[in-house]
Amino acid sequence: MNRFLKLLLAMLTAVLTAVSAWAQGSYALQGVVRDNEGNPVPGAAVMVRGGDNAITDLDGNFTVRVKSGDTVDFSCLGYGDTSVAIPGQTVIDVVMHI
Repeated sequence: MNRFLKLLLAMLTAVLTAVSAWAQGSYALQGVVRDNEGNPVPGAAVMVRGGDNAITDLDGNFTVRVKSGDTVDFSCLGYGDTSVAIPGQTVIDVVMHI
């Protein structure tokens, strides 16, 4: 039993270390997607290249996990696609044009 507990503890430590390394440097990016008239764009796809995805709510709000230097793509039917490089900010407002 003692050997089993040591193995279990070693495995748990390895998993937690891997998760910690993966999450390190990532943070929540929040924002609002609006059209060029200032109206919220509900249902817009928010896609971090190689990472997290989200859909804007009825007020155009979104939250995704990013790392500094990531690029986030925004798309919605009826609007032109928009891409934004994230140099480290935690809040962003995006304007999508028809």
